[in-house]
Amino acid sequence: MLEFIQSIADENRRNMINEMCTLYYNRMLTYAKTILKSTHDAEDAVQDAFLKIVENQDLIIKDVRSSSTASLVFIICRNSSLNLYNKIRHRNKVFTSLDAPDVMEG
Repeated sequence: MLEFIQSIADENRRNMINEMCTLYYNRMLTYAKTILKSTHDAEDAVQDAFLKIVENQDLIIKDVRSSSTASLVFIICRNSSLNLYNKIRHRNKVFTSLDAPDVMEG
């Protein structure tokens, strides 16, 4: 995550994302784990959430410490977590159906 933050060219954006990461990362990770039940998947979801935040930062963030920003951050985290959950569930369903033996009546 640190490499990602350092790669942001605009210093103001980089500082804002760094502050957001400091404020919200651990709570977002805990929240994502409640949905995904996996630390690895939760980390992926939180990173995806931060990517979405950075892509839309100018539109959605005025004050990093405001309650509306915190709410928005957790909504984005929830949506990223649910999207990943659904992808994993769908992938598991496909693999399960591929592993199931075909039963032929005869």
